Amino acid sequence: MERILEGMLTHVTRNEPPRHTTHVLDQYRRQGPPVFKGRAEDDPCMAEFWIEQTEKLLQHLRCSDEEKVNCATFMLEEEAGRWWQSAQRALQRIPRHEEQDPRPRQAQPVTWARFKEAFNAKYFPRSWKEEKTWEFMKLRQTDEMSVTQYDVKFTQLIRYVPMYETDEWQKAQKFVGGLKMGLQQALSSWTMDTYNEALHRALITETNLLRVGLIRADEKKRDLKGTEHQSGGKNFKDSKPCPRCDKVHPGKNCSQGHITCFACGEKGHKEKDCPKRKETLPTENRMRVTCFTCQQPGHYSSECPKRQKVEQLGKANEAQKPRLGRVFYLSKDDEEFYPIMEKGTPS
Repeated sequence: MERILEGMLTHVTRNEPPRHTTHVLDQYRRQGPPVFKGRAEDDPCMAEFWIEQTEKLLQHLRCSDEEKVNCATFMLEEEAGRWWQSAQRALQRIPRHEEQDPRPRQAQPVTWARFKEAFNAKYFPRSWKEEKTWEFMKLRQTDEMSVTQYDVKFTQLIRYVPMYETDEWQKAQKFVGGLKMGLQQALSSWTMDTYNEALHRALITETNLLRVGLIRADEKKRDLKGTEHQSGGKNFKDSKPCPRCDKVHPGKNCSQGHITCFACGEKGHKEKDCPKRKETLPTENRMRVTCFTCQQPGHYSSECPKRQKVEQLGKANEAQKPRLGRVFYLSKDDEEFYPIMEKGTPS
């Protein structure tokens, strides 16, 4: 009796009209789903992108498990399409221990979970998953990376390490541990139990640190301007001698080549520094020179013999003059303060 009922149920199931899979497939195709070809040279990220976008569209259409598989596999082309033809037969194959049962049986339907498992095994090799896991463990925020950019990379890689994705506390600690040292120090006083809390505080702290950096930079600029204003706009700390004149004149052009000597007419020095001034002039030029001391031609005032004699006589007279002593007058009231002074009357 039981066998008769099972046979009747099987007959009804076989003759059951098909579901409106074609209608769902038309709706799915109108959404513009991505196509996956499964080429050998393609990056595994392309397969990852395809499965994510496909699952998102299928959830939007609220497809059943069987409809999800039919719609998704319809977009497999070339090598991926040939792989599915082989994989579908393997997934629908009746187990060997049930093949000996003489009762008629239908092929087993392929669920969405079994399809994803087979797809991931084919297009996400274990070596690639291990590489992504190692990349996540080494992930650190660089100087050129903002907290938002670090979070994007963190979210992309954490899916390959389920132990962090399912534990909120470990996820938060891993996120904070990869931040820059300045942010870690600023966040060390906070207790963060969830990933969202850690992300929120990291974003706020980053903004505050940027503001502090801008304020300090502005203060430094103002201090430099104030120093330049006090020194006339010049900084003499690191000034070096001019290679032309061997003097220090920061902020000014060297005038060594623009000065003209009135004595010899050459450029580069003044008359008082003229090296030719003390040299003997030619006879014809000597007569053009007039001494300011004796008013005689032929020599300068510094070379005047009369001036030299007068100076020598003056020095001799100064040496021969007797030196005059000094007398200090004290009143009676000052005697008590200067008891050792001698008393007397001026002559």
